[in-house]
Amino acid sequence: DNNNDNNNDNNNDNNNNNNTNIREVNDKLREEVESLRRELENEKKKRENLDKERRNSLAALSQNMFKKLLDSEHQHYDDKSDLEKQCNQLKLIVKHLEKSKQKLLSETSKTIDDLRDHIKLLSQRLQKYENWD
Repeated sequence: DNNNDNNNDNNNDNNNNNNTNIREVNDKLREEVESLRRELENEKKKRENLDKERRNSLAALSQNMFKKLLDSEHQHYDDKSDLEKQCNQLKLIVKHLEKSKQKLLSETSKTIDDLRDHIKLLSQRLQKYENWD
């Protein structure tokens, strides 16, 4: 009986040791699972932050490009407006020059006619003096 009791005690000890080993392994595995969960959560947060940064960067780039496009469009309209003003000023100058040219031609023609008349008159006087003999 004593032998049986010893065997039973040994079996109980073995069972207790096995249970303790299983608990230790189980606890280690739980800790590892928890550690892996935390690591996974950290990686998810990193990925979310990177995605957020990428979206913000794309939004900023898009906004910047849109602003440049608007600025370029405004510059184009300003340039166009300046060119239209220049063109209108040049048209006015051309009209003025055309009128001035017409006036100058008319005055020149009149002066030439006046000089012809004067030359005729002088020629006639000269002939009178030459014929006085």
